[in-house]
Amino acid sequence: FAGESMKGVGSMSNPLTSGTALVAISALKDKYGYGYYDKLGANRVMVESGSVALTKLETGECKEIMILEESVLKKREEEDSAIEVIYPEDGTICVPSPIMTVKNEWSAHGHEKVCEELTDWFLSAEGQKYIVKAWMHSVRKDYPEAPYDAIATADIVANSMPVDWQRCLDERAELRTNFEERVKNAAK
Repeated sequence: FAGESMKGVGSMSNPLTSGTALVAISALKDKYGYGYYDKLGANRVMVESGSVALTKLETGECKEIMILEESVLKKREEEDSAIEVIYPEDGTICVPSPIMTVKNEWSAHGHEKVCEELTDWFLSAEGQKYIVKAWMHSVRKDYPEAPYDAIATADIVANSMPVDWQRCLDERAELRTNFEERVKNAAK
């Protein structure tokens, strides 16, 4: 993504507004240092919404985009799009989607029991069927299927780029500042 052939033809989401993009730039900084941001800036990477990036990828304005896997899989299945997912050889950045139950004492509605039941359902094999149908990977190791047109979940996890979640949280202001200075401002 930061190679010379990507000059002016790459796109990614904005880590100043997207938590997933923030996690991505944190993992990339941990692996490659802030020099990676400099390369993105030198290549004039476009920073924009995923829907805009997908359109540019389909029209050929972009060669590659950094986006959620499910966005591409959805387009492939629903629209028979020719775009494809590239699973980076140096590691896919896996970002889990959390689910939680708020205790009654902290809830305006006091439906803790119902929320626990809903959480249990989402984590069940039945609930995971709908997660996978929505082009996302199951969190269950015993779930047999990957989303439409995706590689096996175990293969993604086996070649994932580590994320230091605490450092991402602690350094989020620094990460955003460096991204803005080295990528967004450099690309102008």
